[in-house]
Amino acid sequence: MIKYLLTVLFLSVGVSGEVLGQVSVGPQFVFTDDQNPYGSLILVNNSNSVQEVDLHFRFGYPKTDASGNTIMEYDDSAAELNYSAADWITAYPRVFSLAPGERQTVRLVVRPPSGHPDGRYWGRIVTGAKAVSPAREADFSARLNVRYEQITAFFYDSGEVEADVVFHGLTAETSGDTLHIKAPVSRKGNAPFLGSMRVDIIDALGEIVSSEATRTTVYIDALRVFNKDISRLPSGEYTARVTFIPKRTDIIDRYLADFNTASKSTAFRIK
Repeated sequence: MIKYLLTVLFLSVGVSGEVLGQVSVGPQFVFTDDQNPYGSLILVNNSNSVQEVDLHFRFGYPKTDASGNTIMEYDDSAAELNYSAADWITAYPRVFSLAPGERQTVRLVVRPPSGHPDGRYWGRIVTGAKAVSPAREADFSARLNVRYEQITAFFYDSGEVEADVVFHGLTAETSGDTLHIKAPVSRKGNAPFLGSMRVDIIDALGEIVSSEATRTTVYIDALRVFNKDISRLPSGEYTARVTFIPKRTDIIDRYLADFNTASKSTAFRIK
């Protein structure tokens, strides 16, 4: 009997399993600390096939390229040495099967080494799922083996944890009907900044004519880019104000309480 096996990997970051039609994983973030080093994930098989599931851990974080696009960084050895908790976490169970519609709770335990400095450490939980293919009787067959991976961020807080955002400039330039705002920033403190970035457009009279906010992070440093349609704004002098706020809808406040607000403004003109 001759069979061909083709494995295809789908990687999901922040996408629910319902969208992928395989195994859903929640929550999106796992927070642990010295007082409560335990967490959990809930996995549900949304497919019609038995799924083989496995979990492993690695260090990584979102960063930005020269254009402000977000990419995942998995090869920063210096950051890994200082901030990684990927080797501290264990999952129970780590490998298992899920029948269609079945649910599994995975218990997580973080065991940090002694003597590490205060701060927020982190890693990524990689959950892989692959359908169990039934045996085929044909002498010659091809089988497509699709594996989905979903990424969950986990954090471990040790001692006093605080974070701030430091601006390294702010520009606001117009091109046609679009305003391009660029904010190079870095994190300050012993934790990555998790929160939101709000952009306010203020007219010459001091009135806010536009205000938009989006969820953001600053793990090490980042270039945050914001593009806005200004075709409906009249010509004149304006101010763009960018504020990093320790608030977001997908993380409860107690995990953001020690993060500070940072703001910077710059002037621009609409001709």
